[in-house]
Amino acid sequence: MNLLVSIIFSLNLPFGSSPALKNAVMSLVIPGSSQILNGSKIKGYSFVATEIFGILGNFYYTREAQKFVERYKTYAYTVAGANPEISDEDYWDAIERRRTREEYIEYLWRLARSYYPTDPARQQDFVNSRMVEGTWSFPTLEEWFSYRKMRRQERSSLSNASVMVGVIIANHIFSALDAFVSTKLAARKVSFETRVGPWTSSVSLTYRF
Repeated sequence: MNLLVSIIFSLNLPFGSSPALKNAVMSLVIPGSSQILNGSKIKGYSFVATEIFGILGNFYYTREAQKFVERYKTYAYTVAGANPEISDEDYWDAIERRRTREEYIEYLWRLARSYYPTDPARQQDFVNSRMVEGTWSFPTLEEWFSYRKMRRQERSSLSNASVMVGVIIANHIFSALDAFVSTKLAARKVSFETRVGPWTSSVSLTYRF
């Protein structure tokens, strides 16, 4: 990382002689880099640690989501005769909505009749537009509920992966903001502190008497 910091620091950035802007750009590209270079190593390494946490967290939860996809497709194929080769998300969503294909079709017709009670043609169009390829039939509700649980677990993992992306983005922004403001306030006996984490973030100003 020291090599990357040195390269960025040596660039002739279009900010005139403003060290605050240069430090901000450095920390925007590599969170914590300007803090470490300017002596605030604890703060800098905390940004680095947050970055690593976010990247590893995103990788972990994304991989977990993929595992749940593989698991529920295999399970639905084994138990309900679903087609694991179908990649259309609407198909797997339909399986989650109803235990069998026949129940799903009846569900569509009930919706169609409620939306267009006096228009059979539009009812048919509604059903056709939401029909999915492939069949399925879970023998028991318990087995169907197991499939639905795996689908929820996939969504939960994807949601956590998105949170980690947010952590990474926030870490870059907070690190750049900290670098810019800290450089500006360095000669004014004022310290600027930022902390970013997966669940909480904070900003504080301290005046040294």
